[in-house]
Amino acid sequence: MPAAMAPRIANTRAPPDRISRVRSESSSLAGESDQVVVALGTFPYVSMRDRSPVIVARIVDFLSREKGQMKKRFGEEVVSDLKSVAEMLSKLRYEMMTNKPLIPFEVDAPDQEMWNKALEEEAAREGKEPTWFDSPWLFVECYMYRRIRETFDDSLFLRQFDYFQHQKQDSYWNSLEAIKGLAKYFKTSYHQTKQWKLQEAKVIFRHFIELALWGNKCDLSITAGQDASQKTDLLEDLDKSADKILCNHFENLCNYLTQLESTRIDRLKSAGLIVDNAGFELFCDLLLMDFLCSSHVVQKVHFHVKSMPWYISDVTTHDFLWMVDVMQKPECGEDVQWMAQRWIQYLKSGEWTLHDEMFWTLPYPFSEMQIEDPGLYQHLAQNQLVIAKGDLNYRKLVGDLEWPRHTSFTEVLRGFHPAPILTLRTLKANTVAGLKEGLAETMDKSGEDWMVTGNYAVIQFCDKISPIGVST
Repeated sequence: MPAAMAPRIANTRAPPDRISRVRSESSSLAGESDQVVVALGTFPYVSMRDRSPVIVARIVDFLSREKGQMKKRFGEEVVSDLKSVAEMLSKLRYEMMTNKPLIPFEVDAPDQEMWNKALEEEAAREGKEPTWFDSPWLFVECYMYRRIRETFDDSLFLRQFDYFQHQKQDSYWNSLEAIKGLAKYFKTSYHQTKQWKLQEAKVIFRHFIELALWGNKCDLSITAGQDASQKTDLLEDLDKSADKILCNHFENLCNYLTQLESTRIDRLKSAGLIVDNAGFELFCDLLLMDFLCSSHVVQKVHFHVKSMPWYISDVTTHDFLWMVDVMQKPECGEDVQWMAQRWIQYLKSGEWTLHDEMFWTLPYPFSEMQIEDPGLYQHLAQNQLVIAKGDLNYRKLVGDLEWPRHTSFTEVLRGFHPAPILTLRTLKANTVAGLKEGLAETMDKSGEDWMVTGNYAVIQFCDKISPIGVST
């Protein structure tokens, strides 16, 4: 398997006066919006009460079931680690269910200082210690996954162990028939067209955009780790799902990319993809990026993945390389093997590179990237397009704020404009923006929990750009 580009972890910090100034400017842009909190009776409350403790409990159960395999892999000494981790996770679950304060991180790690600083900042904002059911939902969720990681960081043998890996790999195998169908579609379309041009292949491009969009339904964190694989032919469902896309900027995106395609900057045009879920969704994402490369819209893709197990199904470097590697197996079929060879070549040539910056597993919204990681903001600014996939990235894009739902997508980004941004998201949380006036109210009357089921989606695009150091 080809080695990916060495991950770059940036932790450059802005001076304190700059931090307070930019945060003040960013907060003022939110207007009357409030952060989504874990309030009694709300979806975040139900999620934290019912779903999050189950996620922790299932890790404990998995370690218990796999004790024998762990001993074979690590030796008899791992038993002590397993016992310690189980005890710490049980303690975490108790703290969660009894609404205890969020305690600082004690185990030395590259992000320990930044996380503890974030806890101090949240305490100052709330005027008290943050707690599980009284603090912003996004902050508390991220904290939970970081606490889970700390229990393993404090062990001797399990520091590099991915306790969600088996679920992510199962999601690939359980979606294999759907993956085979999409690989065949890509291969057939590619050979029929010979050389894709965006305008001539606009229908195919729309298919790959919408496949990447609806692939986002396969999210294990929403099902608390239960099977969320794709069993049916998603291509057949695209036209039937058109009215489920509540905001669709596909034409705006096409117009921008057509202009980009015509500039013919020699081998410099690049795109960044902030990746979301492993398995079927990742496969759909790579189909989309392959299309953009094959049609010469971009020549280089930077994939931004997580540096630790996160939200159960979020992609790490290992997950990405594992999938491309396993796609070469005979049981995956000739079409999938053909795709694997293409993607391996992209990785070998450096046209595709992987990055696992620390910022993605911090609790900050993207509007604070200029403050917390200006190096990453500058890296994103070198792209001609940045694609943010999925629900979590969307929540961080908009600050997980309860915006009036007709507020423009540009406004809710609150100055986060390193490059033109595309977001592909199925709705699984109580925040959304950019809808036509009155649409949200009409949806509310339907009686369906349309904002949290994953049955509705948005394709949103903003081509505004702000250089680093400028908040607009």
